[in-house]
Amino acid sequence: MENLQFIFDTDRRPNRLRTVNSQLTRLIIRYHEEGYTEDFFINSATNRLYLLRDQHSCFPYFRMNIVSQCYDSLTKGYKYIHIIETTCGLKGLLISCDIQFKN
Repeated sequence: MENLQFIFDTDRRPNRLRTVNSQLTRLIIRYHEEGYTEDFFINSATNRLYLLRDQHSCFPYFRMNIVSQCYDSLTKGYKYIHIIETTCGLKGLLISCDIQFKN
C-alpha cells in the first residue's frame, strides 16, 4: 500500500474554498428559513422534476425561478440555485451546474 501525501497551498486555496462553500451554505440556509425546505432534481433521461428524498414522486406542474449563482472551485464551474414551488404546495431548491428551463 502506498502512502499518499496531500499538499495544499495554505496561502490561497483553503480560504477560497471556505469562502465559496460558506456562500453556498448561507444561501441554502436562507432559502430553507424562507420555507424552501425540499430538495429536487431533474432526471436528464425523462426531463422531469423529482423529489430527492422520494425519487418515485414526479411533479409535472411547478414554478421554477433561478435565484442565485455561485462559483464552485472544486468543480471549476458555476452552481445555479433554483427555487421551486409545486402545485401541491411543496417548496424547495434545485442546485445544478446548468440553468434549468421547463419545457
